[in-house]
Amino acid sequence: AIPVMIVGLILILMGVFGDSKILKIIAGILILIFGVLLIVYPGLFAFIVSMVLSVIGILLVIYAIVSFIRRSQELSVIIISVIVGIIYFALGYLFRDPNVLGGLIGLTLLIVGFLGILKNNNLPEY
Repeated sequence: AIPVMIVGLILILMGVFGDSKILKIIAGILILIFGVLLIVYPGLFAFIVSMVLSVIGILLVIYAIVSFIRRSQELSVIIISVIVGIIYFALGYLFRDPNVLGGLIGLTLLIVGFLGILKNNNLPEY
């Protein structure tokens, strides 16, 4: 929530001191309000993520069905779209719990950080 609020504040400042003032100020205020809502209702983030993933999953399955009817894609692409759509929908259902979502985000950040250290060969020497 804090990074979201910082982005909102930066947009407001850019609107006050830069070009296209009204749009940036309005966007900054809306993003700032969203950040405050995330602090007040921590489950809101998990709800939004789960809804977005579920909608993407449903849209992928619909895309696959339409592609199959129109025969506009190869069968392998259609099957992959259905499988990925089902996985996205299942992840959306799983991420409804803020604790699960927070744990997975933390685990992902640890893995990405460790891989970044390995990529740059910055491991400490003993």
